[in-house]
Amino acid sequence: MKKTLLFFFIFLFALAELQAQNHLPLPTDGAQWQVLMNDPNSGEFCTAKYFYEKDTIVCGYNYSVISLQNYQECNWWRPILLRSVGDSVFGRLYTDCIGSEYLLYDFSLSIGDTFIVSKNFNDTAIVTNVTYLTMLNGQVRKKITLNSINWFYYVYDWIEGIGDLTSLFYKYNPPDPVLKLLCFQDSSGLVYKDSYWNICDTTNITVINEIKQLTYYNLMIYPNPFRGISKIIYNYSIAIQEAQIIIYDLTGRIVKLVDIADKTGEVKLSCNEFSEGFYFCTLRLDGVNAITKKIVLIK
Repeated sequence: MKKTLLFFFIFLFALAELQAQNHLPLPTDGAQWQVLMNDPNSGEFCTAKYFYEKDTIVCGYNYSVISLQNYQECNWWRPILLRSVGDSVFGRLYTDCIGSEYLLYDFSLSIGDTFIVSKNFNDTAIVTNVTYLTMLNGQVRKKITLNSINWFYYVYDWIEGIGDLTSLFYKYNPPDPVLKLLCFQDSSGLVYKDSYWNICDTTNITVINEIKQLTYYNLMIYPNPFRGISKIIYNYSIAIQEAQIIIYDLTGRIVKLVDIADKTGEVKLSCNEFSEGFYFCTLRLDGVNAITKKIVLIK
């Protein structure tokens, strides 16, 4: 009898493990979710809706596209491209193959392993717990908890097929908006819902093919961080009336504005123009912020 019970529990554990392993790191096609964005500078809240679209070939890889509604209202970045290789998830912000691909998640991590969560700030986190979580729809998914060990203190909760509950895809550091996943649903129904906010609205998401829009422009800054002179290399391919490169500080104050006429070119920055610290560089096309990147000046 004892042996029978022992084998029964082993079977249940193996089944739960198998169920969790069968879930890919990426969401399933048609998944939708809602995210709360809190701008730490203004204190304003904004909710954005996401939709997981079909695959597309970009830069020689098969990516899936995340379509975002309200990104302009929320002043947030456009859709990103995702692909998974085994237990790892890779992301790309640009489709002209100039912007680099980076690792977002690694669900093969074990307790004690480390992971660079923020590619811009080298924010390293250590895995403190690995469990299997039963979601609202009854599915079992792997959950990895990480704690940051430098820069700022954060706790990251990764769940297979969803991502990071506290920051959607990967962690940004202030003064970027603080993100909070409100709810997530796919073809199986409601998978996750935040218990504190207890709201969920994934209706009326307009799925737009943003891939063509993403190929219209690019912005690179090199070197970054910089001490002497840095180059802002830009390009865009659409017909517009006005284009500008704008540098502004953490308060949103414009500290440099350059009108550009050529569709491809560069703007030089000298450390003598600014004080040490963080800045934002924006390529603005016909009054719309097409893309924004951080600049770090070290003296």
